[in-house]
Amino acid sequence: MNIFNNNAKFKGVLGIILILVTITSIYFWENYGRQEFTYTDVIVFKEDVPENKIVKEKMLGVMKLESSTLIDDVITDPNEIIGK
Repeated sequence: MNIFNNNAKFKGVLGIILILVTITSIYFWENYGRQEFTYTDVIVFKEDVPENKIVKEKMLGVMKLESSTLIDDVITDPNEIIGK
């Protein structure tokens, strides 16, 4: 009978450990992992830009956007548009 008693304690402790690992994993995924793996840094304008104005670095900012919502050939390097 002692073998079954230790086995039941082991299963109980293992169950609690798995629950804690799952909760911790969800917390880190929601706070850190999702942005690191599914978001992309995209170059955006900080303000409206009038027509025929040369783009300068101080006019640009960076936003993290979900990769699945982006258009094709999105600009991720500010040097592609600075000076144009």
